[in-house]
Amino acid sequence: MIADMEDELTKLYELSGDFSLLLTSSGMAAYATINNFIIRHLSSDDNIVTPVPVYHEAEALLSAIPGIKILRLNTTDIDKIISSIDRKTKAIYLTPITNDEALRFVDIDRLIQKINLINQEIFIVVDGTMSGGLIRPEKLIDSNSCSSILYFESGNKYQQFEDTAMKGIVIVPRSLREEFVSIRRELGTILYDRVAVSLPYSISFEEFKLKMRRFAYNALFISNFINTHPDLQAFCRINYPLDPSHPDYNVAQKYLIEQLGGVVTLSFYESSFYQKDMLDKFIDNLIDKCQAKSIPFCKGDSYGFSIPRIHIGASRSDKPFLRLCVGNRSIEEVKVFASCLVEAFQNIQ
Repeated sequence: MIADMEDELTKLYELSGDFSLLLTSSGMAAYATINNFIIRHLSSDDNIVTPVPVYHEAEALLSAIPGIKILRLNTTDIDKIISSIDRKTKAIYLTPITNDEALRFVDIDRLIQKINLINQEIFIVVDGTMSGGLIRPEKLIDSNSCSSILYFESGNKYQQFEDTAMKGIVIVPRSLREEFVSIRRELGTILYDRVAVSLPYSISFEEFKLKMRRFAYNALFISNFINTHPDLQAFCRINYPLDPSHPDYNVAQKYLIEQLGGVVTLSFYESSFYQKDMLDKFIDNLIDKCQAKSIPFCKGDSYGFSIPRIHIGASRSDKPFLRLCVGNRSIEEVKVFASCLVEAFQNIQ
């Protein structure tokens, strides 16, 4: 059962024979498997580069690795990232779209092309969850490169239609498959058959791209609608890489729209609105507005589902913020939902 699902996803992602796909029990299980591999290949004087913030639970595991230096750059500037790499750099951790309020976007195509030119072994760890798996870093690695792509993502986001079960995806060079299979077994991170049977089978690659394109167009519509609304200019904004106001807009627009995902974040210009009780009040008000207009909408963690879903995000050390997955409903429904957003914003000003 697991082997069949791995073969199916290998076809969905159009992987070449140089790479191997393995399933794990969750997205964090996928990361933990890669994290364990990295630990086994580190020396005490190695360093790891993280250009932008990684997922906070992955950051916790990364920070717990003893005896290494982590360079947290907080930049999407490719030249600055490359200049931070030296002979002690063993790995670089990338997320094309950050899972935080800023939703920063990294030009991973250009970055990997430059890393290909570096004559040393570097493990390029890529979290593709926020981009829905459509940014494919393994296609960018040069056959003569000394570096290796170690890719992972949560498989219970855009790929499936409900969150009753979880899966994680790991993609590594085929030459490393047996080592990763062994690590997965030792950690107990494998996806078991009894869970796999409850997961929906994947749609075709073309259907998946169409689905992701609608997510992205809906996200772009909502960001443009809110960010140009005259009553909200001084109060809030929507963050989305394809919105012209986003700091990484010029880079993001070079990518296919379906690669940008359907998640936006909501920012307020006054710090008083970054209180959990205030955000809960806003969500409750938005739910009431949507129910009054018969628009499907819910509150809940995770994202990638067909109806809009909002969540109060943040790690323990960060301020709370609102993350909205816009859903892939019709544009007519999205327009009504956007009007509900405006009304909810106006009510808390």
